[in-house]
Amino acid sequence: MTFRYRASVLLLVASLGTIVLAGPASASPAKTVPSNTWATSICNVTNDWVAGYASGEQQVMTTLSGTNVAPADAKKAVDSFLATGTTATKQAVTALKKAGAPNAKNGSKIAASLVTAFTTIQKNIASAKQKIAALDSTKAEYDTQASAALSTLDTNIGKALTKFSNYGKKNSDKALTKVLNTNKACSSSSTSGTTTTTG
Repeated sequence: MTFRYRASVLLLVASLGTIVLAGPASASPAKTVPSNTWATSICNVTNDWVAGYASGEQQVMTTLSGTNVAPADAKKAVDSFLATGTTATKQAVTALKKAGAPNAKNGSKIAASLVTAFTTIQKNIASAKQKIAALDSTKAEYDTQASAALSTLDTNIGKALTKFSNYGKKNSDKALTKVLNTNKACSSSSTSGTTTTTG
């Protein structure tokens, strides 16, 4: 499986200062903070989420692609991955809201749009959980069907983040971009963004 979302989210963080998502965003954060403070917060949140999600997905896909995997073991691995993903994404949304908005042009819109992106991811995971819960875990084809559902989840997360990132090409904020490009937390996220494959 290709971690499409991994490259997308790291691109998102690297170009965050130029992003304003179309359509209604989540409620604007109540507080405004220095741009560098905000950048550190949101880049740490996204770094942790990407690392955790990528590691968890690699583990579950390794299990599902193994030979002679008992359906019960496959189900346990998938359920654990989705439960952890649900919790981690919920925590990310809460942390992104808590980070407030950068004191910059379009700051509130940018911050709200980032929350919207991760809220969409939260919904993507919930949808995948529902689809996988409907599968018969006693059948041998469970691992193949679950893998397909996880692949769809991966694609949907990539689409959500790519849509978010694409808006950065149309709406620029040079001051915030400069902050993000020089912030240590954000710089480490943008330089570590290699696409990983497994399974």
